[in-house]
Parts: sequence; structure tokens; C-alpha cells
Amino acid sequence: LVVTAVVADQGFEKWAERHGKVYTSWRTREHRQGVWRKNMVKILSHNERYHAGDKSYKLGMNVHGDLTHQEFHRQRTCFQGDRAHNSSLGRLPKFTIRNFLHVTCQ
Repeated sequence: LVVTAVVADQGFEKWAERHGKVYTSWRTREHRQGVWRKNMVKILSHNERYHAGDKSYKLGMNVHGDLTHQEFHRQRTCFQGDRAHNSSLGRLPKFTIRNFLHVTCQ
């Protein structure tokens, strides 16, 4: 699977604009664009297998496309580190509920 840098860069620009992504520095933007590009390659590769009949579902890019799997997992579940370590009941995250709309992971 070949995704040219130009196509990927154009895709990232459109995606970032659509989702209102603003980065604090050029370095951060380059890093996030690299993460996005890797995620896009994974999505396209998976969807090729879907079209070949090897997968039962398709994937698509969403607002979280500039996050690594670990960053997404940490933001959405409050867990830190790898799954195997956190799957034990002794490693459940602590959290604080300030109101019904705000949960803070600790």
C-alpha cells in the first residue's frame, strides 16, 4: 500500500481544518501529522482486507486521527500504561467527579 506524501499532506490539511485542529508549534504539528499518516495507512490497509473479504467491517478517519492508540486509550479510559498491567483489579484508575459533566483522571 503506497500513500504518497503529497496526498497524505493534503488529506491531513483537509482533516485538520474539518476538525478544527490547531497546534501550538510547527514541531507539534509535524508530529501529529506523522501520527495521522500512520493511522491513515493502517485504515487503508485494513479496508483493503475488508474489500478482499478478510474483514467484516470498514474503518474510517475521525477526530482522533492525530492520536496514537496509547494516547487515545489514556484520554478515553483514564488508564495509564499497557493493557496487561492495567487489567488487574489492583490497578484501576482513581478519578474524581466534580459534576455530572466533568470527570478527572488521576
